[in-house]
Amino acid sequence: MAQHQKKPTPKQKKAAARRRAVLAQGCMALVILALLFGNCYAVARMFAGQPVLSVTWPQGGESASAPASESAGSAAAEPESAPKADEAWDTMEALPATVNAGQSPAAISSLLAVPENGKVSLEYFRDALFIGDSVTEGLAIYPPVNTVATVFGIRSASPQTFLNNGSVYDHGRKVEVPAVWDAIAATSPGKIYIMLGTNSIVGNPEDDSFLHYYDELLTKISQTFPGVPVYVQSVSPVTKACAEYNTNYSLSRLHTLNNKVAQLALAHGYYFVDMHEALAGDDGYLPDSLAASLTNPASGMHMNPDGYAQWIDYLQRHTVYSPLNLPYVETLPYV
Repeated sequence: MAQHQKKPTPKQKKAAARRRAVLAQGCMALVILALLFGNCYAVARMFAGQPVLSVTWPQGGESASAPASESAGSAAAEPESAPKADEAWDTMEALPATVNAGQSPAAISSLLAVPENGKVSLEYFRDALFIGDSVTEGLAIYPPVNTVATVFGIRSASPQTFLNNGSVYDHGRKVEVPAVWDAIAATSPGKIYIMLGTNSIVGNPEDDSFLHYYDELLTKISQTFPGVPVYVQSVSPVTKACAEYNTNYSLSRLHTLNNKVAQLALAHGYYFVDMHEALAGDDGYLPDSLAASLTNPASGMHMNPDGYAQWIDYLQRHTVYSPLNLPYVETLPYV
């Protein structure tokens, strides 16, 4: 006689359901762990510069099912050669390249420069402080900001001129300044523009010393004027005659130096302004129409009043947005 089978009690049913749930959760956990491991493995190989999957494709008429020993033998017999161009598409190894790969040296610093914005009025420069050498000096002599902005353009100045806080004669304002940095520190600017480098490269083919002291001066500016926006302007272009007269002013030299100046500005959290874009002609040089002298090639970095007007017009259109800049006298060029 068949034995009567007992029906599971509600308590046993709940226990069985719990076991099934635990088993399902365990399986799901294993799947998740496998996916995480696979992702970690793939990311690790990518960072190591290795393909995620290594696939060997049959070559020519070779059979995909050829014995491993035969394949190894033929591979050992053939000398190694560089992969063909069309066979290297799946590699992730780093390729050697220069910082200027794919674009002109002048374009590198331009990528880091303040883009064109709405045009501000000349009143924007009412609280602007300009620091520089004899190129900047012209801003204190010629319109349109000579009666608006505060300009410390010191002839033959380098970063050390301001760091040493020595006595200088300010030709732009025609005054003797007994301690130049003390005089600058006594101002209360709302924004600062600085341009140096023209004198530092006249007789020095190396940039390291100039950049070292420029870095110190930019640090001093942040300590003296905390929170004030600073625009670091690139070294301005020179005439072609000037570059031929002194090869330290060659296009390649100026572009290389300005790339470093741009990086230095960003390292300090300052804004970079590309004076090459502002003043250079299509050939990369300062046009003769903007040059102060056509008879003295050694002075080909200086500009006439038209050059300074073009410089300021560029600055008016390349400011960082701020409620203090509004209202613009002209709107954005993109709207």
